[in-house]
Amino acid sequence: MNAKKFSDAISELDTKYVDEALNYKKKLKKPLWVKGAIAACFCAVLLTGVFFWKQSNIVSVRESGGVIVTKDGVTIPNPDISLSSSNNTADMARFFIYQGRIYREYKRVYSDNIIGELLGTAKGSINEWTSEDGFVELAGSVSGDFYAVNGYDPSFMLCMKYDNGHILTFVCKNGITLKYGSELFEDRLHLSGNFVAVECESWESRFYSKGNIVSFSSNEMDIVNSLINEMNAAKFIPVNDIPLSEEEESIFDKKIYYIYFKMQNGMTIELGLVEGGYVFFEGIREICVQISQETFHSLISFLES
Repeated sequence: MNAKKFSDAISELDTKYVDEALNYKKKLKKPLWVKGAIAACFCAVLLTGVFFWKQSNIVSVRESGGVIVTKDGVTIPNPDISLSSSNNTADMARFFIYQGRIYREYKRVYSDNIIGELLGTAKGSINEWTSEDGFVELAGSVSGDFYAVNGYDPSFMLCMKYDNGHILTFVCKNGITLKYGSELFEDRLHLSGNFVAVECESWESRFYSKGNIVSFSSNEMDIVNSLINEMNAAKFIPVNDIPLSEEEESIFDKKIYYIYFKMQNGMTIELGLVEGGYVFFEGIREICVQISQETFHSLISFLES
């Protein structure tokens, strides 16, 4: 044990234990050097115990692609948003600030059924020249009334309706910590028992707008239910932790399918299925879960048939 670790361990000891060790007395009289040796050994045992207790309880913390990983799960930190910097092009996406949370564009929806209570009006006062003091409550890169989304917690999802009838949904993903899939797919997205249809599409069809979309029939719901159950039970990892081959620069160099859950309220929950069995929610691309190879290959067999 080096001097620093010894000092750290000492600092963790309750002084009463040290005092008791140093003042420890036996009924039988022993030479002074024996008493000193006993006290020293007792202190050494305590210090060693403290040291190894500390070592075994150190929390592993690491960062991967902007995601913080600890024993409690994965956390997407609050972003340091500034549109005045040329290297923050990602922040040019539609967003607004409500109750200190940043809501970013998720997808368009064409059903008024999702629109809930009116919660406020975004000012749309932020552009690429806005200074930091302009990033205040209700500011954003979009303007307009925003509403709760029926069936979803406003701290997670909101929506806006435009004059052309389009409804744009926004997701708050920053500052949340997720460990198991159920904390997203059930607690926030409410997948189980709330979808009316499930469709799928290849990345090529989606990217080139080919519209080659197929639906799971009622006879194929066992595959879908296995997918949901395994997603719920799996632990989240950063998408950047998905292994890549030497030829691959990102997960989008792998084969990807998209699975669309059509919800009862008109929402569509979009999931990406990546080669290897990794699944991510399109609204939070930074993290994913991994399903079993058996379920993954069952899905692929269906999708490719």
